[in-house]
Amino acid sequence: NLIVAGAGQGIGRQTAAALSQSGARVVCCDIRADLAHEIAAEVSGVPWVGDLTARDEVDRLAADCDAAVGPISGFVDIIGMAHYADAIAIDDERWAWQFDIVLRHAFLLSQCFGKAMAATGGGTMVFVCSVSGLTASPQTAAYGAAKAGLISWIRTLADELGPSGIRANGVAPG
Repeated sequence: NLIVAGAGQGIGRQTAAALSQSGARVVCCDIRADLAHEIAAEVSGVPWVGDLTARDEVDRLAADCDAAVGPISGFVDIIGMAHYADAIAIDDERWAWQFDIVLRHAFLLSQCFGKAMAATGGGTMVFVCSVSGLTASPQTAAYGAAKAGLISWIRTLADELGPSGIRANGVAPG
């Protein structure tokens, strides 16, 4: 039983399909109900709708997963989006939004499901990073900083959770 966070479009949608074709039962999470239900129907998965940047929503996801499919053995977190602006023009609101949309859900999903996976013998966490977290380019300062933070978070998770049988990996398209 696996979760795909951000399953409604793009790489998340393709990930849900690939995992389903490999025999996984997929919980297809998206903030948009139409997209969550559409991809879940396509892959014979379970739709889940909510905002994974909110702790109470992640807790609800965990409870809903337990009820619908049982223990979760892993997740793929692909939620993310870039806002393009010059570094010195980014306001506080846009900076906070960029970090929430790139990093907050990773933090919350890791805490919630890391504890559960450790208790059941291990699992896998996969996060979609970006080359922007490794190198600089114009108008991606906030996005790149958030993705660099995500990469650091993943490395720390791998160190801390590895002994519990949990793999934490990042994939950086681009």
